[in-house]
Amino acid sequence: MCRFMRKCTNYLFATALTILVIAAVFFQTGICGFAAGTYKISGYIIPDISTSSSSSLNSGISVSIYGTSYKTSTDANGFFELSNIPESQYVLKISKTGFLTRTIPGVKLSGNIVLGSATAPIAIWAGDVPVNGQQDNTVNMADVIEIAKKFSSVSGDSKYSADLDINKDNSINIADIVIIAKNFNKVDTSYPAVEIPVPSVSPTPTPKPSGAPYKIFLLAGQSNMAGIGMNHELTPEYKEPIENVKIYASGTVDNGIAGTWGTLKIGYGSGIGCFGPELIFGRDIAKLMPDSKILLIKEGWSGTSLCGDWRPPSAGGTTGKLYTSFITNTKKALAALSPGTQYEIAGMCWMQGESDACAPNIASDYEGNLTAFINDVRKELNVPNMPFIIAMIDDSSSWPYYETVRQGEINVSEKVPHVGIFDTKDLDTDGMHYKTPGMLEMGALFAKTMYDEIQK
Repeated sequence: MCRFMRKCTNYLFATALTILVIAAVFFQTGICGFAAGTYKISGYIIPDISTSSSSSLNSGISVSIYGTSYKTSTDANGFFELSNIPESQYVLKISKTGFLTRTIPGVKLSGNIVLGSATAPIAIWAGDVPVNGQQDNTVNMADVIEIAKKFSSVSGDSKYSADLDINKDNSINIADIVIIAKNFNKVDTSYPAVEIPVPSVSPTPTPKPSGAPYKIFLLAGQSNMAGIGMNHELTPEYKEPIENVKIYASGTVDNGIAGTWGTLKIGYGSGIGCFGPELIFGRDIAKLMPDSKILLIKEGWSGTSLCGDWRPPSAGGTTGKLYTSFITNTKKALAALSPGTQYEIAGMCWMQGESDACAPNIASDYEGNLTAFINDVRKELNVPNMPFIIAMIDDSSSWPYYETVRQGEINVSEKVPHVGIFDTKDLDTDGMHYKTPGMLEMGALFAKTMYDEIQK
């Protein structure tokens, strides 16, 4: 009897211990639903100077949260991201050797927040160089004297100090003095306040792994890809979120939803009150491919050209900032998927060319530049046969060399494999931008043309 009682007691104790362990695990992981959500703080930070070494100046800017272990640094584009941060109010610290430390108080985190953008980044001021290994948070005569001690030295000299080479041109010279003079007498409290955007209402879970791979479609271009279709002009059927399609957007898009996965809905255009072709493209391609799970990655920038901003590497010359940004943001979107997610980059939509139709020599280069762009994107993302759909630019007098660009688009569709094309000249437009009905139809044409190209 006693032996039986001891066995029962041991069994009950083991069972109770197991329950406590499981409960603790559930509590820690939030499976029971009591744990608060976590969010991201991301954005763009660059120095207030621009040189041929801008990429090295942009990278390595430290971004941390006071009183925590959260810390990261910017990449060559000045982009940073802090992830998995609990809901609370924080103070952000931005620092780099040779620059005035900047603090951003009042970052109230109840959703994902994006500070600054690629076109309007947060600036840090140059000139606060280390004196005896310390920065005093002021640009003053002490910084000038420290530069003077190493003046005229170049990289490789024993006198040269990289920490004093503010513009990173491998020489401590008059350019560094000029930089200090520009910000002379500024202190770390001189920075203007940063407007903290309203965060996303709630964290949107990234797509979870499952058996079948996701079909990912890329969308890129200038203002008519960004989209100025007006949300308030839509009928109720278009205003409902498309729950089975997720989107990751950057470019000319509201900061509150940029750079994070969300459910496809209105508001992903040029501002929260607008939409672009992504709305109907996403809805229709999901209907045309009912057995597939659809993800969209979009980047649209108003007033940008293929010859400059989007210029691909193989076109020669300086690679466009937006080409680099598009590849970088696409890879960030893919990296933000849940670990183990299977996906396939199934196609790309392109609505661009108006800015290249404003000068004859640029327009005549469009065919070659677009061919190089398609080839480079396919190579960069390792999808050599990726379907690529061109929405032809409108035949508007707003861009006098539209005929040259339109013919270039046709030529690319005929010469480059797996390229589809459709005309937009009959869509509703104000002469420069497609109005709400035209934007809806463009999205539908993108979906139909994409589906037809995939079926070939």
